[in-house]
Amino acid sequence: MSRFDSFLKNNISLFLKNSLFFPQREKEKLLSLPRSFWQKQIGRGRVIYQGKRLKSGTKINFQDISKISIDWKKIKRDFYFTKNLNKVSYPASLHILKNEKDFLVINKPAGLSVHQSEKINLAKEKSVTLVEIINSKGLLDKNFDDPRAGIVHRLDKRTSGLLIIAKNSTFQKEIKKKFKSREVKKKYLALVRGNFPYKNFYIHGLIGKKQSNPKIQGMENLVLKEGSLGNISSFWKNYCLDAKNISQPNKSGIINPKTSLGLGMVVFSGKINEIESYLRENNKSFSGIFGGWKDILENSKNSAGKLNEQYSLLKMFPLSGRTHQIRVHLSKAGFSIVGDDTYGGFLGNDLPCHFLHAFNLHWEDNKNRAIELIANKVFLF
Repeated sequence: MSRFDSFLKNNISLFLKNSLFFPQREKEKLLSLPRSFWQKQIGRGRVIYQGKRLKSGTKINFQDISKISIDWKKIKRDFYFTKNLNKVSYPASLHILKNEKDFLVINKPAGLSVHQSEKINLAKEKSVTLVEIINSKGLLDKNFDDPRAGIVHRLDKRTSGLLIIAKNSTFQKEIKKKFKSREVKKKYLALVRGNFPYKNFYIHGLIGKKQSNPKIQGMENLVLKEGSLGNISSFWKNYCLDAKNISQPNKSGIINPKTSLGLGMVVFSGKINEIESYLRENNKSFSGIFGGWKDILENSKNSAGKLNEQYSLLKMFPLSGRTHQIRVHLSKAGFSIVGDDTYGGFLGNDLPCHFLHAFNLHWEDNKNRAIELIANKVFLF
């Protein structure tokens, strides 16, 4: 038998083994933390035994290890963040996948807000945003004063994946033009509950803020069809012209609805283990993403029996960039994304993230150089 705090320090590697909250470099730092750090976490109730708080000096056996629960999200804030004159220090990796003179691309963890407008208070503690992290690390050019810290597009807080960050105003203007002209191609991976009816499909409709709750997007005139669009540019142009007089906001309860369009395909449908086996054999780049989601699902408090239900792994290609577009499209089609509590997703209140990941970005720079980034892992904040 040993003291609770000593037991925790000496065996923390066992708890960290399957944790998605820390990259490997930070896990190694956690292993070297003194016993006093774990004493504080026990005292704050962030490490509990059979759902109850224990004193640091309580004696426990190694056989009791499965009875110990750790709130990694709160421990992470203690480990990463120090506050001094309202400045935030963030020594952890930003999961930077590409760092060039004019821009960088990161793999944003699920749970990290991009902008201040999304900031929330958890247990009266400050929720740090990506903007603050970028500014604190000095990643941008010194003479580039941008309130958005070079971020030219965004991902929802609980969505993970690739984000482009401009380091200067010249590149910021260039990449914004490419987003506006839809030259930046984005691909997402999503997990939904049930068997999706079509192998290849497209979705379109009008999306806008709900009058009853402007934080949520509503949709009208949903169209879900099997197959491809053919000439996408021609379809998009005609679709936008046809959609101008369709909307009736007063009847639909949607404010300023706009056209939205996306493509999709089913990667595989089946039980969780069946999807995992398929990816292991046929698509190892998706295997890392799905493996992270599986770990999260297995560790959710209400996951019993859920692993044996039917799911569909979808690859999504948004051709427009409306707020919450993929989430709204799939929800309206009757296949809400797993973990999406806002739009009726399965186990939405039990999971720390949406099972939606921006895994691929592709564009050509002004020198006609093709740039493609792939994020094949999911991280939690």
